[in-house]
Amino acid sequence: MNLVEAEKIAKDVVDAISGMCEKIEVAGAVRRRRPEVHDVDIVLIPGLLMWNNIVALVARRWNCVLEKKGDKLAVLQMPVGLEKCQIDLWVANRDNWGVVLLARTGSAKHNIKLASHAHTLGLQLKISMGVVDANGRVIASKTEEEVFKALGMSWIPPEKREG
Repeated sequence: MNLVEAEKIAKDVVDAISGMCEKIEVAGAVRRRRPEVHDVDIVLIPGLLMWNNIVALVARRWNCVLEKKGDKLAVLQMPVGLEKCQIDLWVANRDNWGVVLLARTGSAKHNIKLASHAHTLGLQLKISMGVVDANGRVIASKTEEEVFKALGMSWIPPEKREG
């Protein structure tokens, strides 16, 4: 689907569930402003005991088929005309918000480039944890800016994260 259609779906979903979230942001290709979008990624910190309610609301409101649901991810297929739009709801927490948003914004190539760069510094970039030093200590994860800084880089705007 095109970016305009994907942005509308993302906005509708965010508007519907934001009251049940501590924090929420659209990620993926929509955040990177790609002209063609294959799915809608949303990163959120659910309010206390709200995760199941969030998934149920999205499924019910848009007549979605729930394909997968765990503690960190729900994948739903939303009917859009004769096609379907996949919606991925990614769960983060206050400690890993930045690294989850960064990883789920992508692109995959960009994430690989960051992980490789971390390795050259003797660090690891773990999607659910953040930048981890040789002793296994998380040194950056709360914000994207913090993660980039720990890698010795300036923050890169999402629309420039292609390679």
